[in-house]
Amino acid sequence: MERLRPTTWMLLLILLSAALILCTLGYAGRREKDAQIRKSAEEREARFAAATTVEVWAAGYRSSDGSFCGACSPNPTRLYSTSDPDEVRDVLAHFRFRRRVNDEPEVGVCGFITIDFMRDGKILHSTNLKSARLEPESWSWVDSWLSQRDLVNKAAAVLSGPRKNR
Repeated sequence: MERLRPTTWMLLLILLSAALILCTLGYAGRREKDAQIRKSAEEREARFAAATTVEVWAAGYRSSDGSFCGACSPNPTRLYSTSDPDEVRDVLAHFRFRRRVNDEPEVGVCGFITIDFMRDGKILHSTNLKSARLEPESWSWVDSWLSQRDLVNKAAAVLSGPRKNR
């Protein structure tokens, strides 16, 4: 077997060192991104923690001025509203945003169900479910909660119906 020359060993050592450095930097970048996502999730959840009312809309994304996305919301309709303290507390307990980076692609369009978390008639937080990055357990719970109230079918019926004039 032929012996490697010292320059070959040096090259291998440099390549291995570079790979180790890149892996370390990637891990640090991933941890930083995870920390940012965790902080963002906690901030969103803190915004709606004081909610006393939960409303479900057949509508797309709600902008900061309170209006819904026009293209996704031809007929914005409130499908469900509850101020029952036990039910609101249950929704708040189960509605959790992801705390870590995942490989899901960003969603560029809004879906047809938006949930508003409110207090005293004021929207504390509004989430369109298509773009919500929820923990898997939260998705399961929210899906079950919506299904128990037949809200997905009701939203689909609203969106396939006649459009309101704006």
